[in-house]
Amino acid sequence: MPVATNPLWRRWEVDSASFSADEVMKRWASTLAPLHSAGVLRPTVSAIDWWCDECCESHLIEYHDSPNGKFGFVVGDCGVTRLKRSQTDQFQIDTERLLGLLFAGSRLSIQPSVSDRLWNIGRRTIGSHSRGLRFVRGISPRVNNGIVETLRSQPKAILFTPSVGCASYWKRQVPCLVLALEEVVNSTSTPFNLNWESIGESFEMHTHVDSKPSKPRQKRGSRTAKIERLRDELKRHLASAADHAVATADSEGCAALLPRPSKTELAKLAGMSKSDVTRCFTDSTASELRLLWDTADNLEAVLRLRGRPVWSK
Repeated sequence: MPVATNPLWRRWEVDSASFSADEVMKRWASTLAPLHSAGVLRPTVSAIDWWCDECCESHLIEYHDSPNGKFGFVVGDCGVTRLKRSQTDQFQIDTERLLGLLFAGSRLSIQPSVSDRLWNIGRRTIGSHSRGLRFVRGISPRVNNGIVETLRSQPKAILFTPSVGCASYWKRQVPCLVLALEEVVNSTSTPFNLNWESIGESFEMHTHVDSKPSKPRQKRGSRTAKIERLRDELKRHLASAADHAVATADSEGCAALLPRPSKTELAKLAGMSKSDVTRCFTDSTASELRLLWDTADNLEAVLRLRGRPVWSK
């Protein structure tokens, strides 16, 4: 799934987790409007620092009363700057409120677990079993060890992070499945709709990778043949995706990525079950299959395939 273009995800990771009034009302007004109207963004204390583009550094803000109210001032190498209220007034992300909207439909028990960084969300039935849902907000050296210790005993939980970068870090630290919200939020008019089918597929793959069966699940020859069929389907899709990307670039001036089929759709195309597809993807010999899968979700990689007949059938 393409990564959502929403400033919420990365801003949620920083200590203050807030937006300025200018950002909410002007810069990202259309994107942040659903959050604002849903009560996710709530007024908070004024900013304590301000980034100066001319000095290329951050300055502390000093507040002084005036006949027209309190205003912030910063002193930098470029001189003294008086800031507008819209530059210093802030709206903070209400983590509890936002998690409640994102995970509506789950059995919620939202509460902070380690500082304001690791949160318990609740539970949801995935793959016929109830799974614990957790959320970690960014990376904070002062509490990282506590978070790792807490999650070490929860290998079957699903840990959600705001962004892909944050997820990449926590995947190396904890045994549970780690997913970035910006990758599993559906492209809808609001940021509150999670793709639970995709989450379920990721969890199934994660548990298959972690499991160590005492005997092979099926004969090697049959598995190899199924991997070949899946590779062929992905190669056909990539050929179509490359044509589509070039055609949209020529006609619209901007290349568009042909949506990658889900693993459920891939199973139907190849004439096999979802569990077969999962086992094929986690097979130690299926490195090319996994590469093709990742390539199909990367526009730049798809564009590089143009003119390479190895990808076409």
